[in-house]
Amino acid sequence: MLAIRVASVQQRVELDAARSGVLATRLAELMGVFERPEGARVDRAMIGALIEAAADAGLAEQVAARPDARDPGEDTIRALLAALIDSPRPAAEIAHLAPIFGYPVLGRLVGASVPSLRRYGGEGRRTPDAVAQRVHLLAQLVAILRGSFNEFGIRRWFERPHPDLTGQAPGDLLARGLDPADPEAAAVVDAALRLLW
Repeated sequence: MLAIRVASVQQRVELDAARSGVLATRLAELMGVFERPEGARVDRAMIGALIEAAADAGLAEQVAARPDARDPGEDTIRALLAALIDSPRPAAEIAHLAPIFGYPVLGRLVGASVPSLRRYGGEGRRTPDAVAQRVHLLAQLVAILRGSFNEFGIRRWFERPHPDLTGQAPGDLLARGLDPADPEAAAVVDAALRLLW
């Protein structure tokens, strides 16, 4: 089992290799590293292709060097997900998250102005580390939620009070400018991960 980590925080919800592979695929899509063929199921061959694509993008190169990278086993799949979680790609992530949330809501969730987000997304300006980490956290949450909700449902999940978050809405917690290593951010990730079971 893989305990999902966000900025070195160990989460209580653990993922098996199959769920880790699905989550890695969704996250890689949001990071602009991989595009899953429409209707294709996530299987070991697809994860092998994802590992190769990630390495081509300069990510997960150590995972790609494993002997089972083309037909990955459980440990390699978990290592891939861990490598993706540790590798923010804010420009691509902003480009994929903006159509889901719109720039004003995205800016509120990650603590950046709309003009700044547009510049970061267009690579016209370097994304500050704190914003890059919050964008990456949001990408991880969207990757988790994609299996349970469409885009409308994802937006609603962030807006609705959540019982696991003492009745607060996930978006309100994130809008406080949480560091992804904060316990409140970990609680938001845990609440999303519970949807995978």
